[in-house]
Amino acid sequence: MKHCCERMTQQVEYKCPQHADPFDCYRVLICYIAEWDEYGIIEHGESGNHVYIKIEFCPFCGVKLPESKSDLWFDKLEAMGVDPQDPDGIPKEFRTDEWYRKGDR
Repeated sequence: MKHCCERMTQQVEYKCPQHADPFDCYRVLICYIAEWDEYGIIEHGESGNHVYIKIEFCPFCGVKLPESKSDLWFDKLEAMGVDPQDPDGIPKEFRTDEWYRKGDR
């Protein structure tokens, strides 16, 4: 995945040697949710919580980030009769950016 600038890429692709989950690592400030094409500032708190504030502009270079596809993601799953709260029921392509990269928007 190509991000807007090198600093953004470093943030969202950083792999901490101590934390498997970037939400548990205080060195990671920005998250990228591929299945929604969405960026956010991580709110570090209790372990296991994936809380972030969605951002629309890169805090490093100022470029406008892509429009979030989260609403479309939920709409498509609902149309398919899939419960988005059931991780095991979500089709494989909807767990990544594959569902919108195929050109079927």
